[in-house]
Amino acid sequence: MNIHANEETLSAQTIKPEPKDLTAEARIKLYKNGSFEVILTKSSGDPEQDEKILKMIRAANFKKFQEKLNLRYKNLDYPVYFSQPFIITPATDEVKTEE
Repeated sequence: MNIHANEETLSAQTIKPEPKDLTAEARIKLYKNGSFEVILTKSSGDPEQDEKILKMIRAANFKKFQEKLNLRYKNLDYPVYFSQPFIITPATDEVKTEE
């Protein structure tokens, strides 16, 4: 009887909790000439993941986005600021954006 109870206790102790999603947020400042600046306004808590997010944004081309902004808002004052939240699932190292 005691052996069974110990086995249950042991198996409960060895179960690893599911990895928790990390969240981060970046703010992008877009200039009229198409250049932009990016800062992380909320860290994921993991410096490696934060750097991946910044690298991904810096590699992005905002030209199409800027064209759509200019069509929709005729007298848009630059620079334009916007925020982008991120959800990072550590188990897959996959970065997803919230929609």
